[in-house]
Amino acid sequence: MYATISRRIAVALVLIFSLTAGRAQAQDIVISGVIDGPLPGGVPKAVELYVVNDVADLSAWGVSSANNGNGATGSPEFVFPSVAASAGSFIYLASESTNFTAFFGFAPDYVNGAASINGDDAIELFQNGLVVDVFGEVTVDGSGQPWEYRDGWAYRISETGPDGTTFVLSSWTFSGPDALDGESTNDTAATPFPIASYTNSGGDAAPAIVATSPANGETGVAADTAISVQFSEPVLVASSAFALTCSDTGVRSLSPSSADSTLFSLAIAGDLAEGESCTLVVSAAAVSDIDADDPPDNPAGDTSVTFSVAQAGISGVIINEIHADPDSSQGDANGDGTPQFSQDEFVEIVNVTGAPLDVSGWGLADGFTTRHFFPEGTVIDDQCAIVVFGGGTPTGSFGGAQAQVASGGSLGLNNGGDTVTLSTPAGVVAASESYGSAGGANQSLTRSPDLTGDFVQHLSVADARFSPGTALDGSQFAGCAPVVPTVSVAEVQGDGDATPLAGQTVRVEGVVTGDFQDGDADNTRNLRGFYLQDLVADGNPATSDGVFVFDGGNPDLDVAVGERVAVTGDAVEFFGETQIASTSVELLGTADLPTPALITLPSAAVRVSNFGEFYPDLEAFEGMLVEFAGPLVVTDLFNLDRFGEIHLVAGGRPQQFTNINAPDAVALDAFLRDLGSRSIMLDDGQTVQNPDPIRYPPPGLPNTTGAIVRSGDTVTGLVGNIRYSRGSGGSGEELYRLMPTGEPAFSPDNPRPEVPAVAGELQVAALNALNFFTTLDEPGSSCGPSAIGCRGADNALEFERQLAKLLLAVAAIDADVIGLIELENNAAASLSVLADALNDAAGSEVWDYIATGTIGGDAIKVGLLYKPAEATPVGNFAVLDASVDPRFIDTENRPVLAQTFRDADTAGLVTVAVTHLKSKGSACTDIGDPNTGDGQGNCNLTRTSASLATLEWLETDPTGSGSDNAMVIGDFNAYLREDPLEVYRDGGWSNLLELFVGLDAYTFLFDRQVGALDHAVASPSLTTQVAGTAIWHSNTDEADAVDYNLDFGRNPNIYDGTSPARASDHDAVIVGLSLSRDADGDGVDNAVDQCPGTVIPESVPAIELGAGRFALVDGDDIFDIGEPNPFGSVPLRASELGGCSCSQILDALGDSSDQRDFGCEISTISRWRASLRPAGRGGRR
Repeated sequence: MYATISRRIAVALVLIFSLTAGRAQAQDIVISGVIDGPLPGGVPKAVELYVVNDVADLSAWGVSSANNGNGATGSPEFVFPSVAASAGSFIYLASESTNFTAFFGFAPDYVNGAASINGDDAIELFQNGLVVDVFGEVTVDGSGQPWEYRDGWAYRISETGPDGTTFVLSSWTFSGPDALDGESTNDTAATPFPIASYTNSGGDAAPAIVATSPANGETGVAADTAISVQFSEPVLVASSAFALTCSDTGVRSLSPSSADSTLFSLAIAGDLAEGESCTLVVSAAAVSDIDADDPPDNPAGDTSVTFSVAQAGISGVIINEIHADPDSSQGDANGDGTPQFSQDEFVEIVNVTGAPLDVSGWGLADGFTTRHFFPEGTVIDDQCAIVVFGGGTPTGSFGGAQAQVASGGSLGLNNGGDTVTLSTPAGVVAASESYGSAGGANQSLTRSPDLTGDFVQHLSVADARFSPGTALDGSQFAGCAPVVPTVSVAEVQGDGDATPLAGQTVRVEGVVTGDFQDGDADNTRNLRGFYLQDLVADGNPATSDGVFVFDGGNPDLDVAVGERVAVTGDAVEFFGETQIASTSVELLGTADLPTPALITLPSAAVRVSNFGEFYPDLEAFEGMLVEFAGPLVVTDLFNLDRFGEIHLVAGGRPQQFTNINAPDAVALDAFLRDLGSRSIMLDDGQTVQNPDPIRYPPPGLPNTTGAIVRSGDTVTGLVGNIRYSRGSGGSGEELYRLMPTGEPAFSPDNPRPEVPAVAGELQVAALNALNFFTTLDEPGSSCGPSAIGCRGADNALEFERQLAKLLLAVAAIDADVIGLIELENNAAASLSVLADALNDAAGSEVWDYIATGTIGGDAIKVGLLYKPAEATPVGNFAVLDASVDPRFIDTENRPVLAQTFRDADTAGLVTVAVTHLKSKGSACTDIGDPNTGDGQGNCNLTRTSASLATLEWLETDPTGSGSDNAMVIGDFNAYLREDPLEVYRDGGWSNLLELFVGLDAYTFLFDRQVGALDHAVASPSLTTQVAGTAIWHSNTDEADAVDYNLDFGRNPNIYDGTSPARASDHDAVIVGLSLSRDADGDGVDNAVDQCPGTVIPESVPAIELGAGRFALVDGDDIFDIGEPNPFGSVPLRASELGGCSCSQILDALGDSSDQRDFGCEISTISRWRASLRPAGRGGRR
């Protein structure tokens, strides 16, 4: 408490009390319950009190709340009126009435802000200024404490209490936090507040102090005062029971005495010093009751009483300015807009005492009578002023000085002369000034210089007629708090990126358009503040009319959308967003919301984010309530699970630049700028990373409704506030975001598709396995021939989830040959585990794999699964790496795996090569292959050289199939118009996605854009045998939130083990082949086969293969030659002879010589070949 300057006459305290002989009654009133309700705004907030014994006058009692552990208040915030209360009744004190009544069905007895409790706040019950009962620990924030009752309640156990100043946890029961969430009335609540159930029979209670003189907090105490302490019952006191310590005179000697062991007088040895403050401590351990009802014997805790001693005289209080004659047109001194001869009179008083001055109860008089009494709690800061006006509504800052209006209705100052006197309640004159006719000149009289000079007419020393609250030149007095100007939100925002008022304390008024406070009833939007907007726009399109108000984790005022508030705080820039860091928020009423500003994309200008991405320039809308013209397309869900973000784009779904355009740096820049201008980030309005549940789509993930959101879906109804920030927790991309104030409406325009039907007898597919590793990625694990870091599943549960998804995907695709990308590069396990699991699911040996062992030195490799009943491997597999062609850099690209298969339906051959080229993600500058900025990304030359090497290698028939039918499938890490694909076009090969799907084909999504990284290219001979090609969009469009991973504590229930969706981050490519039919396996299509039914090996030779003779002896379609062989090693195939064997040629020529015994002679072979040419048949293929 501030020291008073006045002397007060100590008045003996008359105590009226009743005692039961030898026994004290329980305290008359106790705190029996507290509640922090579930209705919007966290109401009802209330305290229940129980009246143990009849109370004749409640005005001796009061209540305070200790918010957020801020300590004891020292005095009640709310004092009950002077009414009686009956024993056994309950008293309800609430923060408001409407919602209390709605929840409980009856109105509270009293309404006051002392009941504005948030579930972590303590409550104190006072009697005669002393704490007699307490709930909670007043110096501890209750969040996380055993006594926390957020969105719940606490209730005292019957026959306990009161507890004095010490909180007794064991005397209470608790609902637990959030027990009332979602409830609308107490009657229907699952855990209702046990209203009016407390009982107390009024048994023996601990002795307590019921009154002291001086009272706690009393000021102006006489220096020769006597101290008295009144107990609730007769007590015995030890010598250490009372201790008095004063600020100036130190520890004082006390002599206690009592006639009835209840009222003790404490004589002080010598007077107290004027102006000092003193504290009396009554030790609970040194006080015990006399009755035989044990326990309790001692008070609940020590009691402290603090008071201050009056000063004998007054100095340092100055009447600095007197205004008796306001001008009729220019005399609006009180700033209310209307000059008025009486209301604009004022007296300015300045405190230069060297300390804050409490003038509560002081009087200001003219020569006739006291015109104004200063209300309780009026304190003038040292070196600051207070101005008392005659009337009106003082409006303005007055230099930070206080402004009051005469409590008597006017100041009554005479223009021709008067006397102004300031006196203490004891009648001590603190200051007095008289003036004459000079006061009647339509201006004030002011000291010049201020504080020390004589009174002069104001216009003689300044250009103004008056200066209430300030020095005569309009400057602040040194001790006044800096004036906080009231400005508009638009002025805080300014027309640039940063606020022009940075670092300045401002006051703004506006309407709340977005409630994103922490610590309130709304747990779904928590940005630690709210959005405020000017009620009237400033009309400048370059300035925003909205701003974010930061109020921390436990705001003093729980605001709601549509409330009109005044905010005082500092204008700041927080990571690029203009904010007001509030120090106070005042509720002014309600107001209509402004019409949301309509934003139509593309924006006129773009900016560059901290990720180097273009985004729309929405600075003019920062903080405002806006609506986006829609619909907008969902384009990226990558951070949905991490930060609650969704990328949206106007004007259709964007493709990767080089998926539809030739590489070009200039055109790429224009393309990306356009994309940025059409994009907006939809945020979930939370600062938490890895939200659970994930907000989108409504009702959130996980859910039981089956609701999902996929890229390609659209969203409408986007209304909210524009914020400039990074993602949740200060991570992610820094750009403008929409913080929605309502739930966006998602439209499932891109539902999960079934596997597309593709024509053709032989089905070949490419599927990225999303780093399928059978070695868990645990600490210390290593993978691959080079023993480098593992990838894929981190634990057994993740592996189980990943395998289940992958099996569903493979089974659904149901291709005959599947090229797999991103397998662990181990000897066999990554493929054998898949094949075994597929066969177990099928119930028979349907699947097998090409056993290659490890390939290359990376941690991952490619592989081949196939169905032996549908596709038979022909010959051995082949691998392309740097040892085969140095242009294929296998330290960057994964080696290519090739295998020829024979189709069981057509007996046709096809060589399937699986590729996985270097990614765009990491640089190749160390090998002279930089990113040129044309859209092809890193390592384009490395991928292009590998593609050229692959093409030329396949043309050499590396598997020895004898067939030109070849295809390359897999992850090329290149989009449709990029150089690695151009290599195949230039070689006469065909990209099957272009032929069958079109230029809008995509298998991957990155940075809001889709494109085809996965391809199937076919050799010229094979192209004509392709029946169809399709892409199964089961992965790319899905949020990674639904894949197998449990990273960052993801809720495992989001995962659906019955769906193949998001088995990978790439979509599968499926190709259908109708290969030329070759029933006898001689390499010639049935339609042109000159010798149907060729049997290999054939019946010739009957005896042995003679020297230089030809026959199909060892089971393939290459003619074997007897030794010695004069013709060299050039192979001769049956297909070059119309698909005929030696025996068939001899049959056709009618030759029955010894050639059947020893094989065909070269002359016979030549004659047969010559006979085929005129008909246009045969010929080396």
